[in-house]
Amino acid sequence: MSSLSYLFVLSGCRQAPPWLEWETIAEGCTREPQPSVLEDIGRIKGAGDRGLLARFLYSLPTSLVGHRKILPDTIPDEVADTYEERVIALTMSLADWTDPALLQLSPEANDVLVAYERRQEPRLRKRGGDLGHIGNWAAKLGGATCRLAGLLHLATHTENGHTQPITADTMRDAVKLSDYFTGHALVVFDLMGADHTANRARIVYELLRANEWTEISKREVMTGLDPL
Repeated sequence: MSSLSYLFVLSGCRQAPPWLEWETIAEGCTREPQPSVLEDIGRIKGAGDRGLLARFLYSLPTSLVGHRKILPDTIPDEVADTYEERVIALTMSLADWTDPALLQLSPEANDVLVAYERRQEPRLRKRGGDLGHIGNWAAKLGGATCRLAGLLHLATHTENGHTQPITADTMRDAVKLSDYFTGHALVVFDLMGADHTANRARIVYELLRANEWTEISKREVMTGLDPL
């Protein structure tokens, strides 16, 4: 059985609606920084080691600048109404709860989660694992996948989600999301210089390219890097 906290992300809401009590909200955090900001965050001493950067799920989509639709279509009323109805229904169904509501995994869902974690574990190895250099982040993926499954489950069963277990199909959908966030995390942490070996190699490459050198000694490289 997995204990999942309910997460509500409120953006741009200065005044709570009458049916919402702020004291009962577990507030989430969403940010939309520019890639250059991510590079600066990676330079903050201790930001990675203290677990701050490991607590976010990252998405870095390709910029659409130059390909944007000037007058984009609005969200269909049916979609907007369904979203509003589900959020309100979910909030109202839990409004009177004072203790945490526990969500259970079906045996099949648990099997999907275990299989996912077994697939991920070798990737965390310091040597040979493609996630080894972001192990602090990747080690939390099992828990993040459970929370994603819980949110998907509650979005589907807004009024009685706590009375029935999370299904295997829902857990598979959560795994797909985790795989998506993992791919983007690799790019984001690369921007932040998490892989120190690759980061140093990139600096040397940029030095060679900027100076248009075809031959260079180790001493000349070290001299060129001194100002950095």
